[in-house]
Amino acid sequence: MNTIKILWVDDKFMDPNDSFTKRVNEDIEDCQDLSNIIIVDKVSNRDDFLNRLSSKTKYAAIILDAQTADKINDSPDIKTFDLHLRPIDKLNYNVLKYVYSSYPDQIAKMAHEYGFDIRDKSEIEPYDLITEIKDRLSLEFPIVPELMMSIRENFISESNEKYLRNIIDGYYDAESVPLEDMRYILEDIFVHLTKTRLINFNALPKNAGLSDKVKFLLEGGELNGTKIHIPYWVCPIEIRYAMQCLEPCSQLYHHDSNTVWSRMDNMVFKNSYEQFFKEMAYNAFFLTMRWYYHFMLNEKNSPSNGNYSNKHKQYYY
Repeated sequence: MNTIKILWVDDKFMDPNDSFTKRVNEDIEDCQDLSNIIIVDKVSNRDDFLNRLSSKTKYAAIILDAQTADKINDSPDIKTFDLHLRPIDKLNYNVLKYVYSSYPDQIAKMAHEYGFDIRDKSEIEPYDLITEIKDRLSLEFPIVPELMMSIRENFISESNEKYLRNIIDGYYDAESVPLEDMRYILEDIFVHLTKTRLINFNALPKNAGLSDKVKFLLEGGELNGTKIHIPYWVCPIEIRYAMQCLEPCSQLYHHDSNTVWSRMDNMVFKNSYEQFFKEMAYNAFFLTMRWYYHFMLNEKNSPSNGNYSNKHKQYYY
């Protein structure tokens, strides 16, 4: 289940009985489905807007009217509108940005300068706007939506989000093989898996590196003279082999980007090898991310505070 959080600013929200407010509430309910929970924080003035924006909530989308309850008259106040746009521009995470207004032409230039998409209230219903946001979030990387969902669920550290986005961009770039970025994400994954204690730190060698952790996932280890092994129903063997493939491949580029292929004189062979190598690396990465997201989501929703070894201790053998 994916949670989509939206921050929506409109002066109409001051009145819960306003026809627009009622329609928005109804359309939010109509847009809920089996795959998505939509949570909309509705505010009507700048102070509430800034308070929400400075909270720990990471919004997937922000919708602004050209007017708020701070307006001076019935037409858009450009100065007030600009004060709303500036703090959004300083957010340290990616967010879909919309202006949803009855006066789109009057604020179009400023909105575009801040990277906002503009939608006209007279042409698009709230339902259509919410549906568009749902579609864009699921289609940002439709092949493996778990990549973007891992960011929104904080299963990937915020500081490493840029690497995940490099990987997504690299998928569409024939010249890019972002294996080093994949390694950074793989290292981050194992940091989180160690915190859940799926990877038992005490069973790892001293100063264990990424290869040691991948080996433990694949083969298990020994703790106080007892052999321990992660059961296959927790992490299928195919996922373990995918990580076993990805780790040394990413290490190749991590330590030496001047690979044998990049030194090849025959560009036909170089391009042929790299094409298949890139596909192999991406498939291994996609398998890893899909399993990882669902494992972490189950841990998050479990009553054991994400402590795998407490919850499934009997399954270590």
